[in-house]
Amino acid sequence: MLDDELLFLNSLIIILWILGVYEKSENATYLGGHAVKLIGWGEERGVPFWLLVNSWNEDWGDKGLFKIRRGTNECGIDNSTTGGVPVVY
Repeated sequence: MLDDELLFLNSLIIILWILGVYEKSENATYLGGHAVKLIGWGEERGVPFWLLVNSWNEDWGDKGLFKIRRGTNECGIDNSTTGGVPVVY
C-alpha cells in the first residue's frame, strides 16, 4: 500500500468485527496500528460510516470490507487519515 492510502486503527475489537458499523467499546484494548484503505462512506440505520478495505483478505469481515462509525473519531480514524492527489505535468 502507498502511504497516501494508509490510516491506522488501534483496537483489539476491530479484529473480531463481522458485520454492521463498528464502534469502539469502552473496554477495548490497544494493540497497535493497522493499515487499511478508505474507499467510501455512507449511512446505515442512521449511523454514518467510513467504508474501508482491510489488508488481511476477503475471508475477513464483509468480503474484506468493513464499516467504522464516522464523525466520532473511532480508533482515531477521523483524525489519522492521509491522502494524496496525483501531480499532473
